[in-house]
Amino acid sequence: MVLPSNQTLSTIETNSVINLPNDLHWYPFYPGQCPPPYYVILQGVCAPLIIIISTVLNSLIAVVLLQKHLRSPTNILLLAIALYDTLTGLFPFPAYIFVFTFQQCNDYMPYNYGWFHRINHDVLPFIFHTCSIWVNLNFFFIIFKI
Repeated sequence: MVLPSNQTLSTIETNSVINLPNDLHWYPFYPGQCPPPYYVILQGVCAPLIIIISTVLNSLIAVVLLQKHLRSPTNILLLAIALYDTLTGLFPFPAYIFVFTFQQCNDYMPYNYGWFHRINHDVLPFIFHTCSIWVNLNFFFIIFKI
């Protein structure tokens, strides 16, 4: 089905057969296909709450570890772990809110949102989580002097 530029799937009648273009593989969901209800509960309610709590607690850790008398190599590594864990949660936060909490999946999303979702939901959290694991590994080597 080819849609004119001013029409979307919600503005035209369909007979429940939608031919989707092949170039939408980077969209979070195909238009008109909302996530299952358990996705909405886990990623639309639980994940944002966990991200907010984690951001607040990691910010408090950063405030404590940045005091002058607590600056040491070990505390700097702990600060880096807190920072990377915070960034791991903050980057997918807009995607969780837009797609899962507000369920903006009934219509075509803006063209550029697909790339925004892919980068902020899949790529950047993976990079920050990997950085956190590497800092944990360095922390292990410093503690046990391997």
